[in-house]
Amino acid sequence: MSDLLSTCRQYRLLITGSRHATPEMVELAQRAVSCAREKGWMVVVGDNPQGIDAAVIDTCDQKGVNVLVCGTAPQPRKGSIRPDSYWQVDVTRHSDDDALFETYAARDRWMVDMCDRMLAIWNGQSRGTKAGYDYARQIHKTVNLITFQSAPKPPSRPPEPRPLHTVELVIDAADNAQEETFEGVYGLRALDGKGERLYDALASSKAAVHTSDGARMQMLITALERLTARLKEEQAEYRLRIFQSSKNVEGWLVHGWKRNVPEVQRLTARIDALIRRFPDVEWVKMPRAQIAAKLAGIGKGGTVRQ
Repeated sequence: MSDLLSTCRQYRLLITGSRHATPEMVELAQRAVSCAREKGWMVVVGDNPQGIDAAVIDTCDQKGVNVLVCGTAPQPRKGSIRPDSYWQVDVTRHSDDDALFETYAARDRWMVDMCDRMLAIWNGQSRGTKAGYDYARQIHKTVNLITFQSAPKPPSRPPEPRPLHTVELVIDAADNAQEETFEGVYGLRALDGKGERLYDALASSKAAVHTSDGARMQMLITALERLTARLKEEQAEYRLRIFQSSKNVEGWLVHGWKRNVPEVQRLTARIDALIRRFPDVEWVKMPRAQIAAKLAGIGKGGTVRQ
């Protein structure tokens, strides 16, 4: 009599699939549950709270299909609403990724062993689904593998834009010349994305030019050469703001005024070549008194904060 009862148990359909599932994969799983209901079969499924497992459990609950949810912990990650529908498979649990895969692979093999038929809904990538299918074929179970195009990954949040550092360059020159030698000065100040000072330096030198505007441009060349020498890439990854007081310098370098004087042509051509390394350049013209105040606020060299 006991042998007869064992042969009359409910037919068991194992439905497995990826946790990354497209709507088409979920729809197939739901149709498989409906087919099991029509045939009077029990559904066996894993306890993953995402993808095919979750869809099968929910559909079984909605349609009143007898379901056995199998997991490896005392409580399921996702279970059926029906009591006594969860079975903890006795396997050794591990924590690292590869060993954890082996834990669930052992659970999956147990489900294959106790089912009568298997449906594997595969996204073409899931190792677990494919391993379960291969094991079912190895032990000659009736099994169907339905392969779908891989489910798209959920869009990731774009990275927050990194605030650009700013380098301020302040230039000036004395108006009076002795033997066509002008005293020029430039200040450099690096600011982080929040406007906090990272570095500043102040330097002065003589410029062998004919005008104070030429001296200002020579100071600009010297400062740009200093910045260029420190670049690690072809272009700077920071914003450059240039402060100066001359209407002529602004006209030649910003507004494209004619550069008829040979000295102006020579100096502006060099500046044009250097400035290309700085893709974000802002020119600021202000009165000399304000230029002097800005230069007075720049220390004489050295790193302020690393």
